[in-house]
Amino acid sequence: MKKMFRIILVLLIVVGALVVARQVDGYGRNRLFPAANADAAWLCQILIWLGANPNQQDRDGETPLNVAAIQGNLATVAVLLRNGARTDIQTAYGPVICSAARWAKTEDCIRLLLRSGADVNLPNAHTGQTSLMTVCAVGHSREALETLLAFRADLDMQDNNGRTALMHAILKNDTVLATLLLKAGVNVNLQSKAGETALSIAHQRNMTDLIPLLKTSRATTNLEAKAAPTIPADKLNNQDQWALLTVAMIDLLNGDTPGLLGSGRSQRQADDKLSRDYGVENRADAIALLNQLIAAGDCKQFDELAAQVGNMPETEFQKWVANQAPDPVPIVRAKLVRRAKTAKGGVLAWDLCRCVHVASLSAMAGYLPADEAWQRIHTAADQMRSHFSSWQEMGQSFMLGFQFVTCGQGYKYIPLLKYLCNLKETNNPWALHPWPGRPK
Repeated sequence: MKKMFRIILVLLIVVGALVVARQVDGYGRNRLFPAANADAAWLCQILIWLGANPNQQDRDGETPLNVAAIQGNLATVAVLLRNGARTDIQTAYGPVICSAARWAKTEDCIRLLLRSGADVNLPNAHTGQTSLMTVCAVGHSREALETLLAFRADLDMQDNNGRTALMHAILKNDTVLATLLLKAGVNVNLQSKAGETALSIAHQRNMTDLIPLLKTSRATTNLEAKAAPTIPADKLNNQDQWALLTVAMIDLLNGDTPGLLGSGRSQRQADDKLSRDYGVENRADAIALLNQLIAAGDCKQFDELAAQVGNMPETEFQKWVANQAPDPVPIVRAKLVRRAKTAKGGVLAWDLCRCVHVASLSAMAGYLPADEAWQRIHTAADQMRSHFSSWQEMGQSFMLGFQFVTCGQGYKYIPLLKYLCNLKETNNPWALHPWPGRPK
């Protein structure tokens, strides 16, 4: 009898483990996601043995492999790859090799992925950027670039804007990476869709040390082509530059150039971005969204939930949670609100940064005159200066808003926030433009 009881107990445990391992939450994430984020390689292996899908995609298209690569968790990346994790899945931000190129702390993760069969030239389906372009766009180490070149990265591929890896390096003011690309034999005279060449961008950025090298490589400018109707970063005053840099996290995540009106996009590209990300199709849509973001946005919902559950006793809160089942969204958001109830400004920066982004893109798309766009940008920026005292405070508020809206999805912005908040980092746009005082 005891033996039979033990057998039944073991079977129940095994069945329970199989069920738990294969569970998927309301956002499409199985148990591998938190394990990959925490670099628990041993737990990932057990979960896979129990039937967890290593290629599970959540609502954003993310996979456990992408999560591990973003964090630079080598052991977990290796386990997932050994167990059939695919490297060609297009997440919301491209294939895993592009994620590693953008966020990995060392070139080791890039090398591991490439040795396991990742396509070095597989572009981001949304932006057209390859891993080589991504490394240049974010200004990673020369070792990362050399690793990609060793695996035969295509030097002359162009993204959806028509920009090459060399153009991205120059836009980043990274002379080291640009020089390496020139030595590797990059085509210096390719043109972007806005008519830019590597040399014209170098002139625009006043890169006096790189211009002679480009000319030695027989680079030319396309004098007849018209550049995108934007203002070069070095022509903006400090207040304008600072206001545009409040959306640096959004720009870097999208592979855009921080500190430029319209994020460096052409009119058509700005129009596509507004339509795809914000549902803005015309001037009326743009004004309606801007008014909503500056007046309330997601702050209203966050503050209402904070007033309801923020100071609720734990026993009462647990009863509230039980009443919300089986919908996980209000529960996840309520727990986030309770953990972050002391955060300065709540999710205000999430609304205001998006206001700056929409106004900037709307100017480039032709929905707003430049004067009106700048007025709205400065209105939002002045509110941020009034409520926050540092880039770090503003960044934390933005991150809190992103997590609130996506119910805890913070993987994509965490490395960017750490990078931007490290004010000792070379070429960090936030470090180059200190937080100003409160507006008068």
